[in-house]
Amino acid sequence: MDTRAFHLADSIDSPPSRSVETVMASRTEVISIGYEGTSIGDLASSLVARGTQVLIDVRLNAVSRRPGFSKRALQSALEEQGIIYVHLRSLGNPKENRDGFRRGDSGAVAAYESVVDACSEELDRIADDLRGSVTAIPCYEADDSTCHRRVVIDRLGQRIPELKRSKVTE
Repeated sequence: MDTRAFHLADSIDSPPSRSVETVMASRTEVISIGYEGTSIGDLASSLVARGTQVLIDVRLNAVSRRPGFSKRALQSALEEQGIIYVHLRSLGNPKENRDGFRRGDSGAVAAYESVVDACSEELDRIADDLRGSVTAIPCYEADDSTCHRRVVIDRLGQRIPELKRSKVTE
């Protein structure tokens, strides 16, 4: 079985509390998942069923009014299922930009794209680490066309030609 270390430690805002060695999957996949209308238990079960090894939280502030979806609770629930939680605050959409982004305002979309593009080296490291694994990138919005995670996934797709993209709305 092929294993290797997950090397995002230099980039993460909350390191996993367990070993970051992961078993490599036979595919490279990113799952865009919206947790609007679901519970943390259902989300974790859904991720396990899809073979998810890593969840990258790209919220600027990993807090939520939904029970179980704030940083520590989410990390704990996922790690109980063997899923590594990584918070990358640098890929979060600034608060003042969110409403415009959700409305599809071209200026707000461009502003967030520039935030992501400024993280080019970090995205390169993420892409290298994610090859051969199943990774989830969640956010609240069920429809990722109105969520900033879509831009992150698009940029990863530019770096990983074989990337399989899946969408899950719970």
